[in-house]
Amino acid sequence: MWNTSQDKRFPSSKETYENHFWTSQSIINDDYVLEVFDDYVKPLMIEIDGDNMGEILHQATQMKNNGKDYFRCHYDDYMGTIGYILYFTKYHWKYDWGGLLQISTNEKIETIYPDPNRLVLINHKLKTAHWINPIQKYAKQYRNNMTGFAVAPDKELPKTWTHRL
Repeated sequence: MWNTSQDKRFPSSKETYENHFWTSQSIINDDYVLEVFDDYVKPLMIEIDGDNMGEILHQATQMKNNGKDYFRCHYDDYMGTIGYILYFTKYHWKYDWGGLLQISTNEKIETIYPDPNRLVLINHKLKTAHWINPIQKYAKQYRNNMTGFAVAPDKELPKTWTHRL
């Protein structure tokens, strides 16, 4: 779903929303990954959004160092009230590898590097624009992470989001 914004730097509704990435069902069903989520991520999501946040959906994504994997600028408020990104990279990310999470807040751009074991929580009720720039071919690793959202059970979601816990 392509949401528009009053922000003059946000893509117009006439543009096509695009992204390119890879996904893994085995990661989101891994016992260790689910234990980490239950012990560390879920309590923080509840602290921010309360016990009534609904179901949590997960998607494991990989962005390869091919110069083609990215997410265009978008909002995720249609997906849920709060979301998370948990990075599974092996090494500290380099400045010029690409694959950076960019978040627009108050007309300033914040950059978040996909460093090992980093957890990012986003309150989607704030309708924060964000995107990921392409990973460069010379990057020494892929950008691996697990993403999830707290969503209402009756919410209609894209078919790619089928894993509910």
